[in-house]
Amino acid sequence: IFQNETANKVTSGVAIHWYLDILSSANHLDTAHEAFPDKFLLYTEACITHISTQVPVYLGSWSRGERYMSSIIEVTNHWVVGWVDWNLVLDLDGGPNWANNTVDAPIIVNATADEFYKQPMFYALAHFSKFVPPGSVHIGLETENNSNFIENVAFVTEDGLKVIILQNKGYTNQSVVIRDADKGDLLVEAPSRSMHTIIYI
Repeated sequence: IFQNETANKVTSGVAIHWYLDILSSANHLDTAHEAFPDKFLLYTEACITHISTQVPVYLGSWSRGERYMSSIIEVTNHWVVGWVDWNLVLDLDGGPNWANNTVDAPIIVNATADEFYKQPMFYALAHFSKFVPPGSVHIGLETENNSNFIENVAFVTEDGLKVIILQNKGYTNQSVVIRDADKGDLLVEAPSRSMHTIIYI
C-alpha cells in the first residue's frame, strides 16, 4: 500500500493484529519502520484466545497478564506507538459474541452477582496507561542482569520524567542494575514473576 503513491498519501500507518506473534520475529517491525519511517505502527485486537480444551475466561491468571506485559514491552521496543485491547470488558463466558468467539478480558463482569473482577491483564495495561501518557517517547535502556527472564522498556514523558517498566518472568528473584548518566546506578530487586514501574524525576 505504501509503495502506491496515491494510497501512501492517504495512509498514516498500519494496524497489526497480535495473535501470531509467537510465530514471527519483532524484527519485522524494525524492517517496516526502516522502509517507511513516516508511518506509524499500531498494535490492535489484542486478546487471549484459547484452545477447545481450555476455558475462555481464567479468573486471576497471572500468566495471561504476563503475556500482555511481554507483548507491550517487546513491540514498543520495535517502533510500535500504541497497543489496543480488543475487549476490555466481557462476561464470565468470555462474551457476548455473535460468532461465539469467546475470549478472556482485563475486566470480567458477573452480572448475576452485580460484580466485576479486575484481572492481571488489567494491571498489566495499567502499568502503561497510567505511567506512559500520550506524547511519551521511547528511549534506550541499559540494564545489567544475567537473566533472560527480565524484560524492559523505557520512555520519557512530555514532562521530562523517565519511566522504566520491568517484568521478571522467571521463577527466581533477580537483581537489576539500571544505569543513568545523570542519576547514576539504581539497584532494583525484582521478585519472581513480578512487574515494576520505576520513575526518574
